[in-house]
Amino acid sequence: MANVVKSQWVPVQSGELLGYVLNLHAGNFQVPKRKVDAFHHVLRDDIAHKFVPPARTVARFTGLQVSMGLALGPAVRLCT
Repeated sequence: MANVVKSQWVPVQSGELLGYVLNLHAGNFQVPKRKVDAFHHVLRDDIAHKFVPPARTVARFTGLQVSMGLALGPAVRLCT
């Protein structure tokens, strides 16, 4: 039986799937605003620690970059 809450019965050209905003009309992937906000928050914490953050913050920062890799491209893998 289909999950009525999670299902979308009307066809759309833009929607969120697997943590990305898919725009089928423009043919691109975008990072949702909540992920960008989380990235900015971690970056501000890094700056607040004068660029010597705890290991947990570095791991979180790297994880956020990797999770946005599909939209940002292969440069993310090189930088992390």
